[in-house]
Amino acid sequence: MRAQTEEDSSQCEIVLVAPKLPQTSEENTFGPFSIDHVQNAMEVAIACNQRADFEIQLKQTSSRQEDAFCGCFEARDASGNVERKLNCFLRARLRGQINAPTDGSTLMREHLVDGLHIKGGVKSGAALSTCYWSIYRSESTMVADALVLEDEGKISGEQCQIDQHVDTSSLANGSYILILSAEDNAHRRLGSGVSVIFQIRRDMVRLPGRIVRPKL
Repeated sequence: MRAQTEEDSSQCEIVLVAPKLPQTSEENTFGPFSIDHVQNAMEVAIACNQRADFEIQLKQTSSRQEDAFCGCFEARDASGNVERKLNCFLRARLRGQINAPTDGSTLMREHLVDGLHIKGGVKSGAALSTCYWSIYRSESTMVADALVLEDEGKISGEQCQIDQHVDTSSLANGSYILILSAEDNAHRRLGSGVSVIFQIRRDMVRLPGRIVRPKL
């Protein structure tokens, strides 16, 4: 974080009131802070006596304080005049996508030779703390007895990657819903809309131009 004054900076002293970050060798520069850094942005705004302005900024951007990262700077000139300034930016919210299976797909025996391919990912503006996928029977309400498979993705900082082939021997023919879930260290969670519905139908086969169910 770097600060500067409108007047001759050589006549002013600038300090970072909050959050507590070390000053670098470069003048009026503080940090660095990592993607693991967690702060209460409202407390930083209060330290700057700018709570009301901060709340207005959040409202105008339809954001929450967990989305914001702020710094409160204090400048003091040679005459003893002091001014505090709040500077904030918004960290990217959690975003997720599921690439496989696709929504509305029907998976037959030929598609499941190597297992069910689950592929997707999550990104955030802060380090991720959890990332996992779950498969439920879609005919049931999403309670514990409807959960059929679950596993974790691979987290690397603010990203999570999922690319697995899962054994489906425990999955009977039917309709299922795959849900992607994640949370970052700012306690922000991935929205509930990252999901796909798919069917498993081992009793169907693909013939040229049509799909049929063999007679028993």
